[in-house]
Amino acid sequence: MVRVFYFTANGEDVARAAEVLTAPEFSVTSPPTLEQLLLDLTDASAEQTQRMVLCAIEHPCMPSIKLIDTLRSCFPDVPVIVALKAGHAPALAEALQQGASGFALVGEQYWTKLPDMIREVLGKVSRRCTRPDIRGPAQPNGGITGEFHAPPAGSNALSKQLVRLREEESARIARELHDELGQALTGLKLDVAWLQRRLDKLPQAPVVSEIRARLELMLKCIDGTVAITRRICTELRPAILDDLGLLAAINWQADEFKKRTNVPVELSLPAAEPALDPTCTTAVFRIFQEIMTNIARHANASHVRVTLAESDKHLQLEVRDNGRGFDQTALAGREALGILGMRERARACEGVLTIQTAPGQGTMVQLRIPLAHRPHS
Repeated sequence: MVRVFYFTANGEDVARAAEVLTAPEFSVTSPPTLEQLLLDLTDASAEQTQRMVLCAIEHPCMPSIKLIDTLRSCFPDVPVIVALKAGHAPALAEALQQGASGFALVGEQYWTKLPDMIREVLGKVSRRCTRPDIRGPAQPNGGITGEFHAPPAGSNALSKQLVRLREEESARIARELHDELGQALTGLKLDVAWLQRRLDKLPQAPVVSEIRARLELMLKCIDGTVAITRRICTELRPAILDDLGLLAAINWQADEFKKRTNVPVELSLPAAEPALDPTCTTAVFRIFQEIMTNIARHANASHVRVTLAESDKHLQLEVRDNGRGFDQTALAGREALGILGMRERARACEGVLTIQTAPGQGTMVQLRIPLAHRPHS
């Protein structure tokens, strides 16, 4: 079976594709987001399933040009067919130059041709993949099942891509919260202030006092919601990380931790910003956030020491607490999600995350990732 991942926002096109790409030869699914598409492709790889992507030439989440580039990085052996309607082909040539395996016209007079188009593309890719000088001997059945696995190097690329997508989505949500909800709350606050001014011109009466008291409560509620919105936006994507860099962001997070817990934090940071690309800078900060959150929730510590240092072309983050520690082998799945997330971020940057702990012995979490080469001055 060939699993066809149709990346499009048009549900009717997905339904028509499913009608013509019938089982048992084909299986059609439509991931709603790019992140889900990458995850589904990974699952299909683990299942030894033959895979291909059919993508709309323009998608609200990502144009096909960028999608092809992403898939070439993460799944270089997965063929991509660009789907377009007649007359909507200005970006087709660029998509083919980027590495698309072919294109298919979709529409009422073209749907029946889609299965043959996919078979033709898969056949070409199969012949290319099974040449002895490129991929070794052909499979006995002449098929390409198993030939579409991303190489081990693609695993890091996928991890990095998923981390980047999560951060981009967090940044987008933070912007929308700040812009849309912030603007709406500001408008409400102005309306309440206008009502208060109008009340001041009315004769004093019990009902007026009641309304004024209720408006005061509304103002406090609005101010509280504004503060919550600002905090959520900061947690989704702290502006200080983008504006001032990793060192300032770690300082800020440590101060926030001290304010919440009254636990002193001893910081040892380098004088200059580490030479990291933006994705790894974000990963280091997110891992640090997760570590500090876990300490606040579970450690019952009275002291935390944070060390960030460069050595041997690597950046090393080490966080030690004198809390109660834990038995790593006894972690339940839900409790381990935070640790799994930290390891995933570390792996995306070709780094290693290690944890040393035992009940009553405190915890040490160490992150070690390679540094980028600094340009010569």
